[in-house]
Amino acid sequence: MSYIVMGTDECGTEFRPSSRTHHDIDDAYAELEYLREQYQEARSMWVEEYRDSDYYMRRAHEQWDDEYEWGNYD
Repeated sequence: MSYIVMGTDECGTEFRPSSRTHHDIDDAYAELEYLREQYQEARSMWVEEYRDSDYYMRRAHEQWDDEYEWGNYD
């Protein structure tokens, strides 16, 4: 799984303050603390799972595997 830092600006618009993608959630939270200092005008900032095309392909394969592993061929 990958994680990114996201934020909300003073207008309520979501933004991504960094292009970094983290494979360890602790690294993402460490960057979050740093970015809070850099973007003091942000209303809120958080860590979330990065959902790129690989994420959705993994989900589709997991769902497909679950359906056909148990013989649910309908």
